[in-house]
Amino acid sequence: MNGFPRWMIIAHVAALLGLVAGGAWFYHRQALSVQGAAEAQLASIGQLKADQIAAWRAERLADAAVLTESPFLAQAVARFLADAREDNAQSLLVRFRSLQANYNYANILLVNPQGRVLLNLDRAVELQEECKTFLAAALHERKPILTELFTGGSMPSPHLGVMAPIFDGERLDGPPLGAIIMVCDASRFLYPLIQSWPTPSKSAETLLIRRDGQDALFLNDLRHQKDTALKLRIPLSRSEWPAVMGRQGAFHGKDYRGVEVVSVILPIQDSNWFIVAKQDRTEIFAEWRWRAALILLVFMILAGGWAAMVLVAWQRRKEVYFKSLFQAETKLRESEQKSQLKKIESLARVAGGIAHHYNNLMTVIMGNLEMAQLELPRLSGPTEELAAAMKAARRASALAATMLTYLGQGVIQRRPLDLCQSCRGFLPELLTGLPAYVTLVSDLPEPGPTVLADAGQILQMLRSLITNAWEAMGEKPGRISLTVGNASAADISTAYRRPVEFQSTAAGYACIEVKDSGCGIAAKEFEKLFDPFYSTKFTGRGLGLSMVLGAVKVHEGCITLESEPGVGSSFKIFLPLNPKADHPIK
Repeated sequence: MNGFPRWMIIAHVAALLGLVAGGAWFYHRQALSVQGAAEAQLASIGQLKADQIAAWRAERLADAAVLTESPFLAQAVARFLADAREDNAQSLLVRFRSLQANYNYANILLVNPQGRVLLNLDRAVELQEECKTFLAAALHERKPILTELFTGGSMPSPHLGVMAPIFDGERLDGPPLGAIIMVCDASRFLYPLIQSWPTPSKSAETLLIRRDGQDALFLNDLRHQKDTALKLRIPLSRSEWPAVMGRQGAFHGKDYRGVEVVSVILPIQDSNWFIVAKQDRTEIFAEWRWRAALILLVFMILAGGWAAMVLVAWQRRKEVYFKSLFQAETKLRESEQKSQLKKIESLARVAGGIAHHYNNLMTVIMGNLEMAQLELPRLSGPTEELAAAMKAARRASALAATMLTYLGQGVIQRRPLDLCQSCRGFLPELLTGLPAYVTLVSDLPEPGPTVLADAGQILQMLRSLITNAWEAMGEKPGRISLTVGNASAADISTAYRRPVEFQSTAAGYACIEVKDSGCGIAAKEFEKLFDPFYSTKFTGRGLGLSMVLGAVKVHEGCITLESEPGVGSSFKIFLPLNPKADHPIK
């Protein structure tokens, strides 16, 4: 009885090995889960950016297609080529400035078929030789094309051109007159999109690359290495670098710094570009290693508790053994024996109580350890990883806000606003970019109705509705009216109202009406009009009215539509009046 029986030793060693094996299996499975989650997140971010870049490229080509297919523009170019007097030049430059203001182009050029610059909005420029190659291709294929990103000439920063070939004749079958080249500065949209990351990270980034001869050429500046756009190259022979693998999917390898990363490579549709979303392995597994340390601590506590319970059980067995031994003693020592026995029984009760309380304490410890994983962010002196986790949680809450806003659930800053006063302040911005042939008139009485609203959201709604209105006019002169007034619940039409679940709960409403004399909207288009990405215009549009509906939902209001093809459209936004404010009579 002085040692443990062999069977007990074997049984406990086997149980301990089983616990270790189970822990190792659990660690391996969790590590794979963390890796899979990281790959899925990188794939999601990479795909989102790839889709956005593809859409951006498609929008540029759509802009160029509108120019190529415009007989009016072709006639204006032909007049200028026949007679380059000032009024003919200004007619084209006015159109160029409108395109520049509304579609954020850095410069717009008119070139002849040989590539000589005839007109431009910036300073004197000459077309680079590589651009002339793309120009020749656009004229030969008789359709718009995008150039590659390049630097040099009058624009030292990376940019690309959108070639819109112009032909003599309404059916685009005449001889080429030249081309309109719209210059996109990559730093205005493309690079900010690539360099953004939706969650806080010390190492994550996206790269834009393309094959260039025997190298992979980086098209954007890198997060950890500056001044690399169109300069840094990696030989295709360096196959351990994900950027040069030339395949799509998830990969593990080294990046341009020689650091181990997890990356996802995706192609950009209709281009020879690839996007790489990557993150350092050390950062991906940092939180899991911290959790693994906690699991190890729990394992050590469990193992210690197991050993303590075994010792207590063995001690109790020894006590029973000695109790039996003492009972076999001579009756002469019975009185004395009745006296290591009382002590032993007392010790047995204490040992049993300790074992019982220890078991309860172990239950509490295990429960508290589980709760500690949830409560650790509230403890003093959190680790850097916990602080980063808390910061990540707060950042994730914020982003949602833009789409929630899109879904009509966003958090906004609602303050009392005099709608007429606010709209008068918005007028200069609303007039910016408005075509010269479109007139904007307003009816904004003073004082106007007061609502609880976010001024930025109101401006965004007006900007979307007015842009939608003047685009509906095409290139014909027209009129847009902006009117603000009071309305009752009975004034809100039910013929076409969004959201469909809207129920009037306010005593009164403010009404913002944007009315145009454009082409109108066919009745069959009504049901899809506020759907995301639905548009009767060119590719890449269709979020404006969706965002308007989302903002209206957030403000607990509704929007109605009245339209007649060939006559025009009227959008009315109804927002609840501020119940604490006095309002002018309707």
